[in-house]
Amino acid sequence: MALKKSSCAAGVVKVLLQSRVQIALLQETHLTDHEHSKLKRDWVAQVFYSSYNSKSRGVAILIHKNLPFTVEKIVKDREGRYIAITGILYGEQILLCNVYAPNVYDSAFYSKFLAEVSPICPSHVLIGGDFNTGLMPSSDYSPPKTQPLSKMAKATNGLCNDLGLFDAWRICNPNVRDFTFFSRPHQSFSRIDFLFVSRSVLDKTHLCSINPHIYSLSHTYILLRIHIFSLSHSYILALTVIYTLFRIHIFSLAHPYILSLACKYITLHIHTFSLSLSLLKKNVCM
Repeated sequence: MALKKSSCAAGVVKVLLQSRVQIALLQETHLTDHEHSKLKRDWVAQVFYSSYNSKSRGVAILIHKNLPFTVEKIVKDREGRYIAITGILYGEQILLCNVYAPNVYDSAFYSKFLAEVSPICPSHVLIGGDFNTGLMPSSDYSPPKTQPLSKMAKATNGLCNDLGLFDAWRICNPNVRDFTFFSRPHQSFSRIDFLFVSRSVLDKTHLCSINPHIYSLSHTYILLRIHIFSLSHSYILALTVIYTLFRIHIFSLAHPYILSLACKYITLHIHTFSLSLSLLKKNVCM
């Protein structure tokens, strides 16, 4: 989601709260380090960012206070082009990355990005942002483009191939034409904002949608909804211990009252176990 105006930041954070977003990727924030830190408010518990200056670039990742994410590694571009973080989410390692690509082809940018991100990619990967290019000339532009793929599109496709990533929106909407940016000077639409995900994340994806503009932003925003099955290791341990005790009680012919208490205890933890397996919907927005 591109901000472009630093004054929009607080308003966007409030709108994201209403949309129940739990991970937000913001591009073109135009915020300094100090201003980025102020995004840690209301529902936002963690903020990771790369600043450039107050007039251009800047990216940020916002994490909801209820999301049990523990950061492990941060890769930050000094030019305000991308921020990548790895961490543990519901017991699984994941990489979250936010990109604001140059609007003209720059081979050094793609090489540097791949060199820094590739070594830290786990099996769960989500890379989103404004890549300033469509990937399919016939469907990502209106009016459609007839010329061959641009160098930027080829480079972006190359990144996805090298990292094993998929265009989440396109896979969820194979026969739909929609756009994320309107150019007033050219009076044209384009889909230049993407959420690229690994196969493991794609398999958990419930929907991916392009949504209307908010807060007078020039770009629309993309919403990705992921189904996460969370199984707490403490519940596994508790069930294992209780099940073991239950077997001991049975084979030792324990007193019926003690055995009934054990059964109630097991029932309680099995209920907790089923709750921990309940479907959790996590929203990612950019």
